[in-house]
Amino acid sequence: SMTVNFSVKNVPETTAEALRSRARHNRRSLQQELLSILELAALESSATAISEPAAKAYASGALKGKRGKVTAPSGQLSLKELWDRARRYGPPIGGDSSTVLIRRDRDAR
Repeated sequence: SMTVNFSVKNVPETTAEALRSRARHNRRSLQQELLSILELAALESSATAISEPAAKAYASGALKGKRGKVTAPSGQLSLKELWDRARRYGPPIGGDSSTVLIRRDRDAR
């Protein structure tokens, strides 16, 4: 696929330093970090950009996907929906470590 170059001018120094710090924290170059931020923003906006009637149908549960589960009209979850679902179904924050869970599962056999 074809790539495009972007140039952002007049970025305040505090913003630039915050982005550099974020890149270091994520062990990325500034270029990789900026691309990651742009990709996430594009995914999030495309996943949440649905029409008003579709949004109402989704909220009412009228849109049924595979196995009767409600799905977004685009077939994708927004990042917020994904995070909420992961929090709801995943292990609790501050819960047992993965090592404890694996050992407990192994010992239960």
